[in-house]
Amino acid sequence: MMKVLAILFVSVVGCLKNYAEIKPLISLKVEQLNSGKKHHFFGYIGQCQTIPWNASGRYVLGLEIDRIDRMPNPDEASTVFVIDTDQNNKIVRLDKTHACNPQQGTMFYWNPLKAETQFFFNDRDVKTGKLFTVLYDLEKKKRVHEYRYDDSPIGNGGVAADGSAFLAIKYGRLARLRLVTGYPEALDWSRDEIAPKNDRKKQYEKHT
Repeated sequence: MMKVLAILFVSVVGCLKNYAEIKPLISLKVEQLNSGKKHHFFGYIGQCQTIPWNASGRYVLGLEIDRIDRMPNPDEASTVFVIDTDQNNKIVRLDKTHACNPQQGTMFYWNPLKAETQFFFNDRDVKTGKLFTVLYDLEKKKRVHEYRYDDSPIGNGGVAADGSAFLAIKYGRLARLRLVTGYPEALDWSRDEIAPKNDRKKQYEKHT
């Protein structure tokens, strides 16, 4: 028995020694990109290729908010910005949105058809509560398209890898049934239906 234990011990030590001599295949660097008194965050990461950085890695998407310890009030706007890593991590504020929450953010997605300069985010009409999805262009510094559906206002929940479509979600219903993933005061046009038939996926046109 002691002989068997001795052999096992020698084997384990040998494995540990060999493991210690293995050179890592990659090296990682931790760097703080932002600072200040306000809260900066991205939201969901890893779902359907949601990543903060653009195709080249130069720009990092984010939201700027005053409070992160509660859901935003309906009239509170969050600032959409990018961090320019080529300009000493300068924060470039681009737009505002009334559709976000601390868990998901505003469902940022870089456009697979133009992942260097275009990205999606959700927004909400404050007067009507209707949701829509925005396609923003960094080069033009403006919204190049808004995906609005007046009969069934929805927001982006996931972009296809080939950029052909996005899966739309009715965040107004989520705002009632799962508060942390909804948008406060988002219109729920079928709130009296237990299982609405018109909660469906929407196709979007290829705007670039």
